[in-house]
Amino acid sequence: MQRKGQAELGAHFSGSGYDAQAAYAITTKVAVMANYSTISLNPKGQTDQAGNNSLNAHNFGEIGAGLYKRADSGWSKEIFFLAGVGKTTNQYTGIPPTVQFNSANYNRFMAQADFGKIKKRFEFAFSPALMVVYYYNLENYQGYSRGTNLMANAAITMRFKIFKFLKFSSQFNTTAKLIGSAGDYKETSPFNLSIGLIGYMNFFRKPAVK
Repeated sequence: MQRKGQAELGAHFSGSGYDAQAAYAITTKVAVMANYSTISLNPKGQTDQAGNNSLNAHNFGEIGAGLYKRADSGWSKEIFFLAGVGKTTNQYTGIPPTVQFNSANYNRFMAQADFGKIKKRFEFAFSPALMVVYYYNLENYQGYSRGTNLMANAAITMRFKIFKFLKFSSQFNTTAKLIGSAGDYKETSPFNLSIGLIGYMNFFRKPAVK
């Protein structure tokens, strides 16, 4: 975020699914954010040599608020705190015909920092984050239990200005588990590359003084 009244609405698409994001700067220092993602790691299913098929997916939404600061040099700093809920599922179809459906709900709490550079037509940012994920309502997850996990995430984002209120965006991120043994819940992808579009407006920007 760069100034009070700035609003952004965007979407990213990748081979894993899509993400939608909205953000708004309510003051010169405070902004709010909402995210939604639906991910299918193999939406058509993945079949092995024996003919067994598996499908993994999850849906997740979160909201949060944070602080931002942009220096005159164009460097920006942000820190956001977010909380969300999600559900992860995976389905296994074996040969001879057997179907196993697993699901689990989870709550996620995240602290994310952003360090970036904003130029006239180009922006980039590095975003490290720590996430606490708690799983519950496990269905058919034999050998796994409810539990809390600590995860680390890092993302690199680049944006290119296309039109006055539209930017092209590309992001690479990776996730690693630090503490916990949640098992094969499929709530994250170790590596993900996505592209998308970001629309933005400045509702309270003062007109230039002539």
